[in-house]
Formats: sequence, structure tokens, C-alpha cells
Amino acid sequence: MTVENIKKILNITSTTKDAQIAYLMPIVLESIINYCRNTFTKKDKLYLSSNDVTFTESTYTIDLNTVHEFQTGDFVLVSGTFRNNRLFKIDSTTSETLVVENDYVIKDETCTSGVYVKLVSFPRSVEPILAQMINYQLKGYGMGIKSEKIDDYSVAFSSAGNVSGYPSDLTSGLNDYRKVYRG
Repeated sequence: MTVENIKKILNITSTTKDAQIAYLMPIVLESIINYCRNTFTKKDKLYLSSNDVTFTESTYTIDLNTVHEFQTGDFVLVSGTFRNNRLFKIDSTTSETLVVENDYVIKDETCTSGVYVKLVSFPRSVEPILAQMINYQLKGYGMGIKSEKIDDYSVAFSSAGNVSGYPSDLTSGLNDYRKVYRG
């Protein structure tokens, strides 16, 4: 899942929206994880548990202080921290460090116990839904406007049919990935 792929799906050819798409991607992906109650991690897939992890805001780094097998472009879900329990996309790696894309918020923190870093594998079929949810945000919807009249201005707000701030016709494609319990 990249800005370029989102632009292809939405048929956007200019670069004027790139920064906005990059900024919205982690927000919308976390909305998808929360709506589905599904972390899209697998127990048999790559994960790391460490008692010595340092997060550095100024360099967008996660120092794992142990050798890892994560790769550039991977999405990882961090848990067991006070300030950084969230999704990150890896921009580059060294043997013991992850550099995350700078559109992903990272806070300075040193953890000395129980930090988990898990590889997230979104199904390819989620990408068009992600693109449409980002497009919904790009167009400035999300206010729950049900109808609007221009002359003598009239507007009606509704939350009916909205799921996590998105119309249910957008989120209905995610129902196959929903879980009763988060995991």
C-alpha cells in the first residue's frame, strides 16, 4: 500500500495531493483496524518481542536493540508501550533499527519491558477500500451531511448509515475481515 497505488486506484495523476494522501494513509488504516477489530497480524508471521526498545521522534527511529527481519515497506504494529502503540510503515532498516516514514507519528520513549512489534499483512482487496476512504477524506466529507440545498441554504446532518465516520457503503467491503474480538 503506497501513495502511488492509492493514486492509481483513484485515477489521480498530479502530485498535488501526495502529501495529503501520505498523511491520511496511517489514519485511515488505523480506522480500518479498529472497525474490523482485526490487527491483520498472523501468529506464524514475523514478530518481535523485546525488553529494550527506544523510540526517537527527531529521527523517526525505533531502536530494537536486537536483530530483526523486517523490510522496507513493511507495516508493523507496535504494542506494549505508553506512547507508541500504533501502526508504522518502515521507510528503511538497519540490523537493529527501523526508520519509519515521517507521516507516522512517533513519540520519544524508552521501554524496558514487554514491547511487541508485529508484521501487518493487509489483504490486497483492502487497498481499493482504503483508497475510497482516503478519497472520502480528500473531498472533505465526513461531516455526516445527509442532504444539502444551495438556494436559501439548507443542510441536514445524519449519522445514520455512517460507520467510523464513513458511509456504510464504503465500509461494507471490510465486513469479511471483521472479528468479534480484536486480534
